[in-house]
Amino acid sequence: MSTTGAKITVQDNNTLPAKLRLAFSRDARTGRACEVVWREGRTFGVKFVR
Repeated sequence: MSTTGAKITVQDNNTLPAKLRLAFSRDARTGRACEVVWREGRTFGVKFVR
């Protein structure tokens, strides 16, 4: 994770939409809106958007 985005790995790469909200705890209010910028197998790069 960086100030502009994050790299995440998922179990099923068919379930990740192009735009999502990445939560940093079980409290979704702490999450950040994201947009997928690259995909490689089960690993994705997202950038934080407003």
